[in-house]
Amino acid sequence: MEGGTILTIKGNYFSKSSNYPLIVNVGDDPCTIRNVNLTTIQCQTSIRSVSNRNHYRGGRGLHTYYQPGYINLNALGSVSPPMPNANTSRSWTGEASFSSVFSSATTVWLVGFIRAPMTAAFNFRLESNSQAALYLSTDEDPANAVRIASNTATDSQRIVLQNNTDYYMLCVGSTGGGSFGLAVKSAMQPLNSRTGANRPGTSEIQQVNIGAAVTNEYQRIVYMTNSSIPGVAEVQDVEAYFNIFQIGFRGVYTVLLDGPPFTQFVQDALNDLPTIYPLTVSVALVGTAYRVTFPVEMGDVPPLTVISTGFSGTVNATEIIRGVPSASKIAFQLDGAITNYLNFRDDDITSAILTNEFKNLFNIRCPPSLNDPQAAPTVVYSDEFEEPSPYDDTFTIEDMAFCGRGAVRNSTVHIVYGNTQAADYMCFAYKIATGSSMTMIFQAQGDYNPPTTESILMNLMADSRWHYKCINVLDVLQQNNPSYLSVTTVVTMQVDLNYFVPLSIMIDTVTLRNDLPIGYEDDTVIASIDQSSTQPCTFPFFYNGKNHSSCVLDNNNVPICSLNNNVRSYCQSSSIEGVRRLYPKYQLLDNSLQITHNTPTNYTINISFRYTSCMSPSLIEVLPSTVS
Repeated sequence: MEGGTILTIKGNYFSKSSNYPLIVNVGDDPCTIRNVNLTTIQCQTSIRSVSNRNHYRGGRGLHTYYQPGYINLNALGSVSPPMPNANTSRSWTGEASFSSVFSSATTVWLVGFIRAPMTAAFNFRLESNSQAALYLSTDEDPANAVRIASNTATDSQRIVLQNNTDYYMLCVGSTGGGSFGLAVKSAMQPLNSRTGANRPGTSEIQQVNIGAAVTNEYQRIVYMTNSSIPGVAEVQDVEAYFNIFQIGFRGVYTVLLDGPPFTQFVQDALNDLPTIYPLTVSVALVGTAYRVTFPVEMGDVPPLTVISTGFSGTVNATEIIRGVPSASKIAFQLDGAITNYLNFRDDDITSAILTNEFKNLFNIRCPPSLNDPQAAPTVVYSDEFEEPSPYDDTFTIEDMAFCGRGAVRNSTVHIVYGNTQAADYMCFAYKIATGSSMTMIFQAQGDYNPPTTESILMNLMADSRWHYKCINVLDVLQQNNPSYLSVTTVVTMQVDLNYFVPLSIMIDTVTLRNDLPIGYEDDTVIASIDQSSTQPCTFPFFYNGKNHSSCVLDNNNVPICSLNNNVRSYCQSSSIEGVRRLYPKYQLLDNSLQITHNTPTNYTINISFRYTSCMSPSLIEVLPSTVS
């Protein structure tokens, strides 16, 4: 930068007080303050710097870089660490950790400065499920960085860091694809010091304990059941469009509606939303609009939103009648997710029921037609694989499940077991690591013939991402065994993964059924569904600290994707791999949820829980608010 340049810095709450003087440095050279107010700082740089340095401290955390390609970090030895390319994707992070799912080989860096609050001894720990290395240096030049930990030696030696000193930290990890995690943890320990006369002295040490005791969030809800408010059903109008459109409600969207569809199809699509089911709405065509009437229990609800290939952005429904809740049933809302409406007046709502309801707020909630026989009567067999099992809180729930929070992760668990009913289709979600394949072993019976066992290599997508697939069982068996060509019906009694299937394969949301789910989208056409209104989306893209390979919701519950130059744009349509499932805003720390329900004397619910992240939960809302 040339000397004498005027810089303008935008922000908030800048101080003009001499008690808190502002200091601006550019490349460690002072920038003279010329003007300052609450939102703007103007300063002028000094003469052109003669420094030949390439790296300077500053910023708002650590830089996160990631670029395609795999680096064998274990083979580097003591040489300087590899560095990202100049055009590598970059973002800021406030924590020394990163997790994502990559469809191909990728290398990730966490780069920045750390500063010890006082002179002390530190131990560093590197955590990763792939090859990784951690470097530290007393200056900003990566050529001087020294490796202090790796995936083969995760704990560093005891390192003394001086106060008022910046230390350059570089952490790099490389994966061949799939779920990836990288994190750096540290602990500060007491250190003896000496005075200026070389006599023993003391320093005040504040020790950081990894895994120290924490406090769970505790909330108490007091409700009443004697309310007799007359309810009014909410009514909204959605225009009938002659394009493909989707209707959204409370953060999740319907199947694709090829407009204008029949009224019954719109009604079925809305009732397949996990934010409405198991309650139901009714839909009637009034003029050129679909008139949607909500159940009276829900009272006043947010407007339905519409995305469409016919316009950019979103369009809200028109409220015809504002709802008033009947107070006959009560629901609970946390971070935008809502439990089922429960009848505390007439039903025995136990602590176990409430525990399941609140756990469901932290699950991935899918359209009920995918896995609920009550919502889809043609389903004859269903399994979500939610049995109690060890859960890895270090990975995001999107990595661990397609629906709910659990999935099959090894070949010892049956995909289907003990089924006795005929079904045309087997539907399932799957995630296969890049470069892998999956073989399923079917035990089936055609008509009244003896059962056979068929080992079938499945034609599926192997890109380390979740997909949803339905297969015609009889067609698959006929392609593998000619004896099934004369068969008309088939009973799939048991399905297993091949014993030699690698652990990088996961299965979830399995059903045997006689009809496809509402609006089923084959996994081979998914890529053409998640699109923007202006040009094809660029996947994967980085948003809110995560990689995404389909449309995601922004803070206003609007589907977005990233286009060229990392500019986000609204999605005009989205698939079951995108915003047709409802994701929790935060993850629940496994086994931290405790609920006690005291009734019928004091109508009190005590709730204790904790997130996996260092976030303080918001207050639980009672719906309707008039009963609490």
